[in-house]
Amino acid sequence: MANKVYAAIALTGGGAGALDAIDGTALANLDIAIVVTATKRYVYSLDSDYGLAESSPARIAPDANAGDKRWILVEATPTGTIVGTSDTQTLTNKTLTSPTINTATINTSTLATPTITDAILNVGMSGTALLSILQKQRAKFTYNGGTVAYTVKVGPAAAMCKNKWCFWDSELTTGAIAGAVKDTWYYLYLDYSEITSWTEITASELVWSSTAPTWNDTYKALMNGDDLCIFAVMANATPNNILEFFHDGGDLVSFANGVVLSGSGTNTWTDVSVPIPAFSNRGLVTFQGTYLNDDSTLYWRTNGQDGSNGHVIGYVSSESNSSVVQATVITDSSQKIEMKTFGGVTTTYCLADGWFFPRGM
Repeated sequence: MANKVYAAIALTGGGAGALDAIDGTALANLDIAIVVTATKRYVYSLDSDYGLAESSPARIAPDANAGDKRWILVEATPTGTIVGTSDTQTLTNKTLTSPTINTATINTSTLATPTITDAILNVGMSGTALLSILQKQRAKFTYNGGTVAYTVKVGPAAAMCKNKWCFWDSELTTGAIAGAVKDTWYYLYLDYSEITSWTEITASELVWSSTAPTWNDTYKALMNGDDLCIFAVMANATPNNILEFFHDGGDLVSFANGVVLSGSGTNTWTDVSVPIPAFSNRGLVTFQGTYLNDDSTLYWRTNGQDGSNGHVIGYVSSESNSSVVQATVITDSSQKIEMKTFGGVTTTYCLADGWFFPRGM
């Protein structure tokens, strides 16, 4: 269900137009409320399981059917007189640059589409940053191990961490992973406790953990507690660093060198672990089959699936000798696939070439 935006002219009191007069039954997590009083404007986000006692203006509880639902203050304008509260303002067709949004009564007019050029829209950030937040833009991640071991560069982006909007307009370099262990995945998080909503973050709000995220259905995101997961890397022994990768901001994260996997040269389905992070189940793998003593067909399938045939990788014979195929594979929740050959004995060789972000991350 889509979230709603509510308007009010008072915070409390329960009267008509007050924020706390909105019945809690109709409210959903992450609904937005804008409250305009004679001296201030407030922006609130609804947290459906907050539960703490009301403390205006920081948190407002509905007077009716509140449960654990609370309006949490996201932003407030400084104290002062708001232009236009007592006058009727008439706008003519204009191209607006750097507009200030007031509470003026706008008479019915035909307005030209405004051009907003990095205007400060009374939310403490540039128009460019605000658009990035609305787009929920993913960062471009860059390997930085050649300069500082166990670090990653994180390109400009925006995200919603639990109920806090955050953004960064310039590339940030993470701190180094502490005590990294070979072949271990480490996950990059936005630290919820250190983030101020609608405020640009710094590298200190980017933290590493070996704990994999899990899906939080309330906030529709991969999280570890309150922290939002945005990336992952694997530690490597040679050199003592993270496994080198390439990323262009899209779904695929490509390894600089293919990671050798165990193969299968038998007619029995055999498990093969694919080195991808725990939040993903889609990898890019190169399969090679080499002829030994009889014609053979190579297959892969998702680990544990019921289908007995799986997917054809390639065919080798005394004439073709070998087959090399790169394929996108779908693993189970343990990041495993299965392989087998059908026919004679064949030598198989597999390389993991990269992994994919899951949809929506």
